[in-house]
Amino acid sequence: LFYIWFAGSGVSAYIFTRVLNFGMVARISSSLIYMINPFALVLIWSISQGQVQIEYALLPAIIGLFIYGITNKKSFRYIACLQLLWFSLGLFGTQANVQLTLVYWIIIFIIFIFYSLHKISKHDISSFFHGTKFLAFSIIIFGMLNFYWLIPTILHLPQYFQHYTGMAETAFIPNIDVYRQNSVFISGAIRLMGYWAFDGAWEGGEYYSFASIYASNIMIMISFIIPTIVIFGIRKLKSVSLLLIPLYISGLFLIKGVNPPFGWINEYIFINFPLVQTSRNAILTWGLLTTLCTSLLFGLGVGSIYQWLSKHSKTIKLPHANIFGVSLILFLVIGVLGFPFFTGDVIHSPTNDITSTDVRIDVPEYYDDFKNFIDSEQGDFRILALPLHKAGNVFLNWTHGYIGPDPIFWFSDKPIVYWNNLSPMFKLLGESFGDKPIN
Repeated sequence: LFYIWFAGSGVSAYIFTRVLNFGMVARISSSLIYMINPFALVLIWSISQGQVQIEYALLPAIIGLFIYGITNKKSFRYIACLQLLWFSLGLFGTQANVQLTLVYWIIIFIIFIFYSLHKISKHDISSFFHGTKFLAFSIIIFGMLNFYWLIPTILHLPQYFQHYTGMAETAFIPNIDVYRQNSVFISGAIRLMGYWAFDGAWEGGEYYSFASIYASNIMIMISFIIPTIVIFGIRKLKSVSLLLIPLYISGLFLIKGVNPPFGWINEYIFINFPLVQTSRNAILTWGLLTTLCTSLLFGLGVGSIYQWLSKHSKTIKLPHANIFGVSLILFLVIGVLGFPFFTGDVIHSPTNDITSTDVRIDVPEYYDDFKNFIDSEQGDFRILALPLHKAGNVFLNWTHGYIGPDPIFWFSDKPIVYWNNLSPMFKLLGESFGDKPIN
């Protein structure tokens, strides 16, 4: 799955660049930087539970197809196919990551708002109304495909989010403290860096064994190539690609959280609107949007440099200056800044057998014995894993350790009850679809 998601993220970004009519060099550069960048290194590909990779990988394609549909005035059939694509890829439903699904829709609403403002300013009212209809039908079809679980729960969503806030504060620390901790300074956000734990450590060792290398002056200078090239990309924006400007600004404003400038605005909204507290991990939530825009603008900037060098190659008097220049930029930003992708360190190695820093898992053989036993049993039954967990994860003393959802979930097709977080949403779903829900 890692290789599918990893390669898929590049293909997804390439689709978006086609929608924006980028040149070939810009397309390839955008795709590569979206696959290999500091944010993805630390917060996407190194996380093992598979709850963020698919959302990250498919974001460019889904947003790109939405932009293509709204700008080309596509029909109801196109909208239905796009929403069915969401559905088939598992991007919504009861198993979807609701937090990141909200990010998708917030991005779509930002696009719609600025697309509409542009059309109104040009007195193109027909395009404005078509865009409104396109968005409305997208929401309606999305709702219909989620009808089976939204209806039983939608009236109780405030209760759910209040519970979510209370549970998080009881099990961990107050949401506002998590939000402050995961807010990123602008100087880090523009380089796709700034995660608080990147250069941190605990009794088991460093969170990221390669972090100290990034503290060197040379690596810091290389990281600033990213925002420098982005500036070149912004200067080349035109037509539909101008929608990247409000998206990029929104991403930077949201990912910085409580940090200046105007951090008090984000903090006020976070405290007073429980729904927003699902995005308490600001860098992970809004890093998707920031990384998407940065990658596209970076690729466009690399493409503009390639064109400039091609045009002035005779003046520079350097054979193949365009190829050399682009290759040097990509080597530094992808090859050097993204070196853990090539050394294999993107996948964490064991650190003193401490479970939470080891994602190379050696599953004991008795889990296969469990699977064989369950498969041999007849009839309709459920499996109860004891003790029930309140936070969703378990710690197991395996050879290399393990932390994550109870692994028996992956060894049987039968329903498995291993988590009881007392959430009212789960209770409501149980009351809707089961005769005797588990309390």
